[in-house]
Amino acid sequence: MPFLKLTHATSKLALQNPLLKGKNRIGRGAFCVVFDNGSTVLKLTRDQFQYAFYTNSDRPTGVFFPTLTSDFGIVGGTDKYPLYLVEMEKLSVFGRKSKAPLGAWERRQDLISTLDK
Repeated sequence: MPFLKLTHATSKLALQNPLLKGKNRIGRGAFCVVFDNGSTVLKLTRDQFQYAFYTNSDRPTGVFFPTLTSDFGIVGGTDKYPLYLVEMEKLSVFGRKSKAPLGAWERRQDLISTLDK
């Protein structure tokens, strides 16, 4: 689908938004593109459920969930497939074993070995 490749005319228009123009892409998912914004990231998504998860007032909070900084709403797309833009806290690298929470490294290794079976 052109929206996901950002080759559709309305997607290209969204990329010309002053908030996104000139920003480096640092990641992408099935329905989301992530842009570096210094200490935060800008997420452009067409997934209405992901957008609702980020912006809903009763969304999960805490150390395991990135903090929403700004909700810019619809910035492009079409009536059927709008493109939403949010600004989120930038996630940091989990770190080495010595900096990880107690037991996290072992749980990660157990999960990886389980998935490899």
